[in-house]
Amino acid sequence: KTSRPQSQQARTRALCSCILLHCANSHSRSGTEITMRSKAIIIAPLIFALESNAFSIPNSKHALRDVSLQASSHEQQPISRRDALFSASSSAAAIIGLSSTPNAANAASTASVSEWPSLEYLEPIYEFKLSIDALQKGSKDKSKWPFLKKRLDKFFSGGLLSEKYYYSGLSFQYMSKIRYSDSELKAFINIDQNERYEAMESTMDALKALKNSLEKELPDKVESDADAAKSALGRWFGLIPPSDVAAVEKLFLAVRKADKDRNGRLSDDELATLSEADRNAWKKRVDLVGE
Repeated sequence: KTSRPQSQQARTRALCSCILLHCANSHSRSGTEITMRSKAIIIAPLIFALESNAFSIPNSKHALRDVSLQASSHEQQPISRRDALFSASSSAAAIIGLSSTPNAANAASTASVSEWPSLEYLEPIYEFKLSIDALQKGSKDKSKWPFLKKRLDKFFSGGLLSEKYYYSGLSFQYMSKIRYSDSELKAFINIDQNERYEAMESTMDALKALKNSLEKELPDKVESDADAAKSALGRWFGLIPPSDVAAVEKLFLAVRKADKDRNGRLSDDELATLSEADRNAWKKRVDLVGE
């Protein structure tokens, strides 16, 4: 495994914002504590902020932005985090969307939001969603089970440096960047943050259950656990403004189209084919989490 460089400033911002989020959620509402599980609140953001290792998937020339769940026995090779978990599929690109317009979507939140995080904070989680969609589709084909099991084993391996904690950290960083209206009650902010937290935790719990079901080869349970993972992550995205999800899908498809050689990185010539808005958004995304 090899470490990928990441901006020190981005790491520090992620660490500080997520610790602040933990503190914010220690308040109570109507005498009832609304506190997220502190272990995940602290550890997951720390892993993301302090930079975990690159992950790997079965070697394939189309592995970076192509998503057919092809079982493979090729050697493992380090790749960027954006390609971790599963090779994704072009058909899975029809997902939910997002937008950085502040007042476009309070309907997506229990609390009143004055400003939503910009696209670079959502795009890696969107790619994670594409992978979960592909996983759910692959779970219905028993011939793909060995590959799914191998990927889930890897997803949960590595302790604090696992992919599970990495994606949990991305979710927390996104949450910490949401700006709520000054007049909003703290209790409703806590409820909103807990809804987002629980949706991502439910996704991870369902993936863990799926891993166990694949080990025991329980067909009905495999399908239901995969469906639960997709549904839980869908709930997480359901709390994001639809315009933002649409914008991040547009960015993902534009970058995928620009990556002519399918190497997972955009050259200067490939970057030049993007619109100015997409180019700027993608540069911010690369600065944040790498390619």
